[in-house]
Amino acid sequence: MIKKIVLLLCLVSAVSGYKILIHNPTTSYSHVQYLILISDILTDAGHDVTVLMPLVDPVLKIIRPKKAKLIILDTGANSSEVAEGRKMLDDQIWLENSNSPFTIFSILEKFSHVLQKNCRSLMNQTDLLDTLRAEQFDIGLLETFQACGFGLLKSVGVKSIIGGSATVLSDAYYSNHGLDFPSYVPCLMGGDKIPLTLFERAKNLLFHYATIYYFSNKMTQSVQVVFNEMENNEIDLQDLQRNTAFDLINNNVLLDYPSPTTTKIVSVGGIAIKPHKPLPKEYDEILNLRSTNVLVSFGSIVNTTTMPLKYKMGLMRSFAQNPDVTFIFKYSENDIEYANEHKNVIFQKWVAQSDLLGDKRLNLFITHGGLNSVNEMALHGVPSISIPFFSDQTRNSNMLLRLNVTTIVNKKQILDEDFLGTTIQRMLTDKSYKENSMKLAQMIKKYPDFSKEKLIKIVEFACEFGNVNHLDLPSKNMTFIEVNNLDILIIAILTLLAACFVTFKFIRLISRLFDSRISNDKKTN
Repeated sequence: MIKKIVLLLCLVSAVSGYKILIHNPTTSYSHVQYLILISDILTDAGHDVTVLMPLVDPVLKIIRPKKAKLIILDTGANSSEVAEGRKMLDDQIWLENSNSPFTIFSILEKFSHVLQKNCRSLMNQTDLLDTLRAEQFDIGLLETFQACGFGLLKSVGVKSIIGGSATVLSDAYYSNHGLDFPSYVPCLMGGDKIPLTLFERAKNLLFHYATIYYFSNKMTQSVQVVFNEMENNEIDLQDLQRNTAFDLINNNVLLDYPSPTTTKIVSVGGIAIKPHKPLPKEYDEILNLRSTNVLVSFGSIVNTTTMPLKYKMGLMRSFAQNPDVTFIFKYSENDIEYANEHKNVIFQKWVAQSDLLGDKRLNLFITHGGLNSVNEMALHGVPSISIPFFSDQTRNSNMLLRLNVTTIVNKKQILDEDFLGTTIQRMLTDKSYKENSMKLAQMIKKYPDFSKEKLIKIVEFACEFGNVNHLDLPSKNMTFIEVNNLDILIIAILTLLAACFVTFKFIRLISRLFDSRISNDKKTN
């Protein structure tokens, strides 16, 4: 039997601001964290925010907003499939081809079935839907790939919706804004550096259309089935995704690859970074052990406890080559007997990552290249070694590589302790990486477009005015032929060919007449 809805009222007093509903399923820690942070910012701005959190992955740690209302919905619909998908991810992450987008897409295939079941269970919660409908929310927020949320918000009477992404804007959704995904921007899935050669552009184009298929078609359509099963259904999820008031994208324009954009795509990268706070005594003592310190963290997706022993030992042996360096290793379990001989490695189940990166005694960051980690290290001016494992991490790492603030190590190279150990030494001794990192940090701090106020004003504007259609690019409702003026080009080419044909015929006619006249003159003479 489906468990009762747990409703936590975190607001003590009424607020006079707008009523905002945020749909935030537990799909991935960083994605949940992104929307929770937005809920906290909007609540602090005086708005009445409710976060609806369906438990897609019941194992994922629940992140609670500080002040917003939180509705946790445990449908119990996905436990076995989620566990199977998580095991599949843990098994795949250490394989050679885990960075291949087709490996990612195979996981998304399973994920789409989970989302469909979760959505069907959610939309059967009639009491919950009635409660939400009675609240008369001014606006709804969610990530664009969470298609079920669009149908939910529409069903409970929310007229204006703000979409977005905890990553950079996926190329699957460029067309939602009337934009063509350009050949010179790396795809979110499978992209790395700027594609310039014929092969690179062909690969990028292939991954682009594969991304559209799995995100815009496969995942959205698998959830559309749920709404098609309802009586008198008028909900078109793709149409709702195309008609958001704004999209809030967690990218930093100083880090991301330059790309086409519109007024409705709002970059809010960096809002997740909190002001640097003094470190607790425990960390202060750790950083004082040696003059050089390195933080090692592979994020929430890469499960370090399931890391094969050969990789763990590869890391330990490379750390041993740098005995004058303290390595703070974020590691989630207690099975660290393999590292007993390595006294310069400090294991921590949890680290205050942003605060550590903000401490001047932290010299280097070994990271998986997740976007939040990328934003944090860039803001604090810390160079890094990027070891991408999955999803957009390769693209994120290459963003930093072109700015000369990181070097990229393939995960297989972890097994070569000499290579990794030498790479660590090079990153610590080559001052150019630190200089470039500090310059980038100063650029971010002085760039005029990064502020929580911007986020708040965008949401408040959408609450008051909804989806302002005249901000849409006309290309949004134009065909491929119209956008690229192919009809004009075809007419122009046909006209030119016709003109050439007529000119040729005319010249040929004149030539024959001239030849005929010359011939007649000769006969006369």
